[in-house]
Amino acid sequence: MNKDELRRELAGRRGAIFDRAALDARIVEHILALAAYGEAKSVMAYAAIRSEPSLSSLFAACFAAGKRLALPVIRGGDMVAREYEPGSALERGAFRVLEPRGVLVLPGEIELILCPGLGFGLDGARIGYGKGYYDRFLPQTKGLRVGVCYGACLLGAGEIPQTDWDGPMDYLLTEEGANPRAERKQL
Repeated sequence: MNKDELRRELAGRRGAIFDRAALDARIVEHILALAAYGEAKSVMAYAAIRSEPSLSSLFAACFAAGKRLALPVIRGGDMVAREYEPGSALERGAFRVLEPRGVLVLPGEIELILCPGLGFGLDGARIGYGKGYYDRFLPQTKGLRVGVCYGACLLGAGEIPQTDWDGPMDYLLTEEGANPRAERKQL
């Protein structure tokens, strides 16, 4: 199956999921339980689009824990991270994604990166919407990469076609919990 066919299949799987709010709550609970979350001073999350798992309840937890929260912002052909502060407004940006207007957060400052995707393979492979924003952003980072999706969108190792510039995730997280795929980093 090529990437476009796989994207359509995964979007269909995700669109068929009911009771997303309950699954989203479980995903956020699992994130909050990660040792890497507890230790991180800076976290990059995302504002969900389409039927991605929503991490919005995580935002308040980050603020309460004194963590710096960054969200992605698309500018031209690149993605940057900007700080999101409690009570500040998010504005619609590229692809109708909600974006903060806070200060720029350098990629090397982010300790935990929660990555959305249409799906992930057990080998850490990620498939997104095909624009390559995360593929270009992630190599600039040093933080732990955690792919976030619903269990229905988790595929076996080797099922997602990869190219040289596709950066693998260190861990995968669904409503069932975290699944380490690499020994080089610790949750």
